Amino acid sequence: MSGSKIIVDSALRAAVNLRSSKIPTELAKSSAALFSAYGGAKKHELPTLTYDYASLEPAISAETMELHHSKHHNTYVTNLN
Repeated sequence: MSGSKIIVDSALRAAVNLRSSKIPTELAKSSAALFSAYGGAKKHELPTLTYDYASLEPAISAETMELHHSKHHNTYVTNLN
């Protein structure tokens, strides 16, 4: 059993809050294949919004949207890479 498979299995157990004996083998295998195929080679990017920051006013101000998207969300994406 490789180290990455242990991490994936642990992540799956934590995500669904199940003991290892309860996780279907095929789910663990397909998830491990997905994570290993991804390999982390792709850089995550801040998505461009399909709407203007002001389009959610008056519920959410344009200033709040700009701060959240350009600063907060961008920081999460940067740290993810």
